[in-house]
Amino acid sequence: MKKTVKLLLVVFLLAIICSVCSNESLATSTLDCSTTLRSGSKGSNVIQLQSELNTIMDCGLSLDGSFGSATKKCVLAFQKAYSLSQDAIVGPNTCKILNKEYLEKIGMSKQPEENT
Repeated sequence: MKKTVKLLLVVFLLAIICSVCSNESLATSTLDCSTTLRSGSKGSNVIQLQSELNTIMDCGLSLDGSFGSATKKCVLAFQKAYSLSQDAIVGPNTCKILNKEYLEKIGMSKQPEENT
């Protein structure tokens, strides 16, 4: 009887852990592409940019929310690696590709639905 209760408790705890893990992955955010980011930009969107660049390009950026010289250098490297215009500005095109590559890198890429 005690073994059954322990086993049920373990299964129950594993179910809770799996539930929490799957909810965290659903909350993954991406860069807001409605805002253009450039040297001097600040805020939470810059933190997301720095996080995505670290994931994709392994830049080692501090997540400080300040678009400074290190973030600029990494944006330029990203733009070069993905054959984008190398202007160190994160506009709609750079942002879209950053988000796509970031989601693929973390294993959350969405497959487009085909309209037939």
